[in-house]
Amino acid sequence: MDKVFQSVFYLFLIIILFKLSQFAYRVIRERKYRKELAQSGMPYID
Repeated sequence: MDKVFQSVFYLFLIIILFKLSQFAYRVIRERKYRKELAQSGMPYID
């Protein structure tokens, strides 16, 4: 029973880490995109 709980726990941990990394990647990509827009002199369009 303990092994089942442990495997489920690790599975959730991996899923959470995956979601966090996806979110972080999106935020970083958006920041780079905004920096490029600012450098090109274009007004930021929402």
